[in-house]
Amino acid sequence: METAYAAERQGQGRMEILHERTEQSERVEIADRLKKIRVAKGVTQKTMAEEMGLADITYVKLENASHNITTKNLKKISRILGVPTDLILFGNTGTAYSLEDFIKIKYSQFINASELESIKMFLELLQKLQILAQSPSPERYHG
Repeated sequence: METAYAAERQGQGRMEILHERTEQSERVEIADRLKKIRVAKGVTQKTMAEEMGLADITYVKLENASHNITTKNLKKISRILGVPTDLILFGNTGTAYSLEDFIKIKYSQFINASELESIKMFLELLQKLQILAQSPSPERYHG
């Protein structure tokens, strides 16, 4: 009986570790998207901190995934950068963006990627631009 209980506790411990790793991974992905969007929009970390009413180091910790982003701060970030919260959280919203904003975001991804990743992203961008050129309303891109 004790062996079964110990095995169950060990399994719970593994699940907790997996859950913590998943949360950390999601926090890193969100922080990475936040930084890419901010850079694409041409906004500095200092400006973000000032606009949000945070110390510079606190904002830096948000982008480094050292701190969780609260709902309140997520809304502030969304307003300052002019993007929906879903773009920061999930990377794709289905929302229409100007072609200029879309290209800025993709460009920031190119300069932060390896050469092979950049080529793959560039080809993906070309495909999306071809679709955009064929759409009836070419001035908007639906992410």
